[in-house]
Amino acid sequence: ILDYSCGDGMFTLAAKTLFPGSQVFGTDMHDDPPPLLNAESYLNPADLQAKGSAWDVILCRHVLEHSYNPVDMLADLKSLLLPNGFLVIEVPALDAMVASLFGKYWDGYYVPFHPIHFTRASLRTTLETAGFSVTRESHAEMPKMGRSLQNIFQCSYNVALFALGIALHPLQLAAGAATGRPVCRRIWGQKQ
Repeated sequence: ILDYSCGDGMFTLAAKTLFPGSQVFGTDMHDDPPPLLNAESYLNPADLQAKGSAWDVILCRHVLEHSYNPVDMLADLKSLLLPNGFLVIEVPALDAMVASLFGKYWDGYYVPFHPIHFTRASLRTTLETAGFSVTRESHAEMPKMGRSLQNIFQCSYNVALFALGIALHPLQLAAGAATGRPVCRRIWGQKQ
């Protein structure tokens, strides 16, 4: 399992715990591993390329929306998978209920760092265009209320707004469930 663009490595560590019989690695754009991972659990870009097509599963959580050419990025990830391997993608959902509520202040837009945004249909089309067969689609939730409030008030990290965001998270969950418009989309693609 490869946690692609693993950030601080926390999700990589969680995957190692959930799948104890599997080899789980994180990779990112840096030569050195993040503080949570050691060199045995981390592949820098050169090491990743040297491994070639070695992966049964690649996790790509909150990465695709940072790409200016998502089809090319997915094709590159496809080349790293073994035959019949799976790519699991998670992105902010453009059509999320809370996006409608917060408008331009919604944290999922994260402009200019998210140059592209996805609906369910556009995410599926992007994956299929890159040569994957879609095997499953679902949704996910992550707290977006606190940072969206910070955007409204145009402030940097604020403990009070962060706490308010946590308190409002059940409302975000309820809105996503009631409308069928969750905060994140998740899709599984299989290499053919």
